Amino acid sequence: MSVFADFAQEVGGDLVAVTTIVLVGGDPHTYVPTPSDAILLSDADVVLDNGLGLSPWFESLQTNIGGDLVILTDGIAGEARQAGDKVDPHLWMVPEFVAEGYVTAIEQTLAAADPANADATVLEIALDSGFASKATFNRVFKETTGQTPSAYRAASGV
Repeated sequence: MSVFADFAQEVGGDLVAVTTIVLVGGDPHTYVPTPSDAILLSDADVVLDNGLGLSPWFESLQTNIGGDLVILTDGIAGEARQAGDKVDPHLWMVPEFVAEGYVTAIEQTLAAADPANADATVLEIALDSGFASKATFNRVFKETTGQTPSAYRAASGV
């Protein structure tokens, strides 16, 4: 999905080449994969998936993955479940989850995939993007909105 591609591009900067299967405006719930998607997955060093059933079609393509598969919500799904009885797979819409889960998973994955550039990827590029850590994200969010992400979620029902 394009939002995950944006996260990966921001974290990886010039050190990564990012391609997305579901383009801007596409629906990850109803996308119909093509044969070229299977080839793209087989050639990728790293494949990012939201998880939590967002893209039901993706499971059939997983056998084509040639590199590492990273489920971006693995580290935060438990917190989302505690917020209600039904898990909403759209966790990238919750600012804290972006920093805690998505960006952190991408930072760690890119650093592991390219150890020679791990310091540049995680420290320099991630800091420049403003998503280097939960603390940095929370500070920027509060400066922008006047609220902590938790207070924002409570007030907006997110």
